[in-house]
Amino acid sequence: MLEILCLLGVFICLLFMPLPPLLLFLVAVCTLPAIYMAAQNAPFLPFPRKNLQAIFCYLQENHKLKDKHFVDLGCGDGRVLQLASQAQLKASGYEISFLTYLLAKFVTRKDPNISIFLQDFWKVDFQQCDIIYTFAQKKPMLKFAKEVWPNLKSQTVVISAAFRMHGVKPDHIGDGYFVYIKP
Repeated sequence: MLEILCLLGVFICLLFMPLPPLLLFLVAVCTLPAIYMAAQNAPFLPFPRKNLQAIFCYLQENHKLKDKHFVDLGCGDGRVLQLASQAQLKASGYEISFLTYLLAKFVTRKDPNISIFLQDFWKVDFQQCDIIYTFAQKKPMLKFAKEVWPNLKSQTVVISAAFRMHGVKPDHIGDGYFVYIKP
């Protein structure tokens, strides 16, 4: 979403003043891959803060969190990672959008418990993850259920914001989220 707004801003600027071709090329290189990935997976849309707080309340009440590894697939602006760090989790986020990645790096720059990677999360080995959070749409959740879920270690907690993981029964259904625990 951030990339689309950035491109829109550039095109509006073009109407009023010409920009150097190199700048246009850089904007396109930074934004077009992210726009494609957003269309395939999920655009950057922040999950409501009250729902995020409910997720972390659930986690704190039902799971031992200290020193666990929390992963956010498509970490957006890093808000979820900040909550994970506050809950004493080692937090890693993956983001494909360059501009959103930069925003998340900036927002979380002072927190040593947070690592953010500019990487396609489909290429990540999830064996070391204890808790996985995602706000992916139906199509990526189908892919997650087929390709990632079978390979997770036992007791890995998967939290899906808004979208169910089809073919897998949730262990807990919260206000706008689903929790799955790998048997």
